[in-house]
Amino acid sequence: MTACWELNEKCVCKWMHPSEAPCPSFQIRKGCWEIDWVEIISSLSPEKKEYWKKFMEKCPNCPVYALHKKEKDDTLEKIALL
Repeated sequence: MTACWELNEKCVCKWMHPSEAPCPSFQIRKGCWEIDWVEIISSLSPEKKEYWKKFMEKCPNCPVYALHKKEKDDTLEKIALL
């Protein structure tokens, strides 16, 4: 399956080494729809938690969202409750 960073032309991580990327999905080389964002975001400091919650608001504008809408919608709903 094609990875999210390959589907999203605007992904800045695809030009980085996984160990240097800020995105947990890219770091572990799994699609953004495949990882447990709720667990990841819940364990962050309040500042980083807010950063990722705000970042996730961009998801509906990403080409990956259209391909994995159900998974992304479920995740976004849970993140909104954090």
